[in-house]
Formats: sequence, structure tokens, C-alpha cells
Amino acid sequence: MESTDDPHESALRSPSPKELEQTRSPQPLEPLEPVLDTEELLLARLTQGLEQYDWDKLQEKYTDAMDEHSRVEEDLRAQTTNLLDVSVIPYLLLLGTTSRGLDLIPLKAFTAWSQTAVLQDEQRALKR
Repeated sequence: MESTDDPHESALRSPSPKELEQTRSPQPLEPLEPVLDTEELLLARLTQGLEQYDWDKLQEKYTDAMDEHSRVEEDLRAQTTNLLDVSVIPYLLLLGTTSRGLDLIPLKAFTAWSQTAVLQDEQRALKR
């Protein structure tokens, strides 16, 4: 009679139904929650806390924020205009030059450069 204690023989034979029942993985007591993919997780984080706001309140906050940004932009434009509104005489006196046409070239060049930069910034802002 052959012995069944040999590990090689027991590995080759099929396990009995009772052995299968004993070695089967335990079943979870609670159903597993579905795993959220990255996009769903990001969307959940972005919308977190929005439930407490109604659309009217959100729109009001957006309008208030845009009004504040517009006010700051207008202040910045006014400051830029004040900087560009340099009278020619103090500028020329500061340089110690006369009022010949050549002395106005640096001021005109700066003004042209500044106005071009402002226009480009405004066009870029409008595209947004």
C-alpha cells in the first residue's frame, strides 16, 4: 500500500471538496465600495462644497470678484496714464537739454513702447 503523505503525490492529486471549502478565500462581510478612477476623484474634489451654494449666490460672488478685478485694472490703467502724462519741459530740464526735436525722441519712444505693450495686454486679456 502506498503512503499518501508524500508531498509530491499530494500536489499532483486533486483536492477534495472538503479541502477546497477549507482553503477558499473568506468572503467580505460588507460589499466593497467601487474604486473611483482618477477623473471621478478629481471631479468629486472640484465639486466638493458646491452643494451648499445656490446658483444665484455663486453668480453674485463671481460678479463681485469680476467687479473688484475691473476696479483694480482701472486703477492700474490710471496709474499708467499718469506715468505717461509727463510734461516735456520737466523731462528736458531733468536731462539738461534744450527743447530741440531730438530731445523728444526718448520720450516718444517710451510712450510708443508703453502704448503698444498696453494694447497687446488688453488684446491678450480679451482672448481669455
